[in-house]
Amino acid sequence: MALDTVLPEGDAAHPGKSIDLVILASFTGRQRTRTQFAALFDAAGLRLTRVIAKPEPGWLSIIEGRPR
Repeated sequence: MALDTVLPEGDAAHPGKSIDLVILASFTGRQRTRTQFAALFDAAGLRLTRVIAKPEPGWLSIIEGRPR
């Protein structure tokens, strides 16, 4: 399980995109879409099972994975 920002696919506005720019400029990390999280979990031997958007602060989600 992870707690992180899950960006929408495409060009839709999202508060996490501002966070993505800060992380990219300050560190080597980045925010990911659901598809990118699924690929990351797959590389770790996990299967992404669901993403639960938290209502507050609105840009965080619980990302759940299980062993394959």
